[in-house]
Amino acid sequence: MFIRPGYQKTDFREASASLNTTTGNDSNSTTKQFQVPACITSTINKPDSLKNAGIISIEEVLLAGRHLYYFRPMPNDKNKNCYDCATSIAFYDSACMIAVRFSVGGYAGVVAPAGFTRNDYQNRQKLRTLWTGGVVTSNSQSPARDPFPQPVSFIITEVTDSPIKVFKKDDELKISTADGLYHYRNGQIVNRYKIIPQKIKQYRTNPCLVPPCPTSEEEKIVYYLEPFQRYIYIEQLTDRAWFHISVKTFSDSNSNERFTGGDWGSGCRLKKK
Repeated sequence: MFIRPGYQKTDFREASASLNTTTGNDSNSTTKQFQVPACITSTINKPDSLKNAGIISIEEVLLAGRHLYYFRPMPNDKNKNCYDCATSIAFYDSACMIAVRFSVGGYAGVVAPAGFTRNDYQNRQKLRTLWTGGVVTSNSQSPARDPFPQPVSFIITEVTDSPIKVFKKDDELKISTADGLYHYRNGQIVNRYKIIPQKIKQYRTNPCLVPPCPTSEEEKIVYYLEPFQRYIYIEQLTDRAWFHISVKTFSDSNSNERFTGGDWGSGCRLKKK
């Protein structure tokens, strides 16, 4: 068992709602240069022990100026509706010893031990995830919404490596779920394409040091462009947009495929008209 003598599984336990971290920038040079301690690496190399202890991830945090480690436990459903229940949350040092233990929740809020303050806990930064048990750590809870309930027009500013060869720079695309995709050139309509809305789940693997890395899931609505047997969707940002096209072709719009970022190619860059 990876847990040091004198500690129990309950040392790691918490209610899931009681630990909301502030995520740091992964490009932070201090984080990149800081070496993972040997005892943490040794612990990561015993995934069965971690899972048996109910640990779902190991996270490096910056707390009161120190690099510490948090062993995130499986959420404790028994306490999720207990408003006066306090939870003990421990952070470990580079020797895998408890560096600080906070009492979180209940009427007292956050109680810090000597030498620390509640602000140390509340202002900690999550620097990176070192290990995860492969669970989906972030799911989109909002149902997918119609991205184009009303017509929206875009101008193509650049055609990239598109598998659909009918679009050119300065062409106009007008899209709506009800009316389909209109393609204009020099003010004249080139074609109108029927598009079939399809709800999919998009999966993303987030970076970590030791696989399996945590995954996230997003539900979105894309369109099946029947003449080309490909799915499309338009990703809109504040000042620009991308016209994404599926890398693979599909014989119909009833695909149950799991989509990842690598399943899409950027066909065109757009700007809203």
